[in-house]
Order: sequence, then structure tokens, then C-alpha cells
Amino acid sequence: MDAGLMLGTPGTTLIRQAADAQLLVVGARGHEGFAELLLGSTSHHCTHHSPCPVAVIHSDRQQQ
Repeated sequence: MDAGLMLGTPGTTLIRQAADAQLLVVGARGHEGFAELLLGSTSHHCTHHSPCPVAVIHSDRQQQ
């Protein structure tokens, strides 16, 4: 994977970079319920479009 500047939306860019990956790991910011539908989500996009398995890691810390 090239670590240089990448153009595009986060979800699309991650999917493109995961083309040859065995696992894609993304974080979750904690939006749930209806807010998730309105805001969109990189992790949601990745779980639906990734060419490989996706692990979504949720923080156990409360957002400040």
C-alpha cells in the first residue's frame, strides 16, 4: 500500500486500498440509531463494499 496522499472519500479510498488485503480494520466513532442514517459512516460503507473481511473496532472510551 502506498502511504502517500490519496484523494477521495474515506470509505472509497479504504475500499480501493483493501483490494489485496486479507483484513480491513476501521474504527467507529460511536454514532448509532437514526444519526447513523443521516451522517453516513465510513465503517458502514466499508462493511458493505469491502473486497475482504472488515473488523470494526469500537472505542470503550466515552466521547468528550
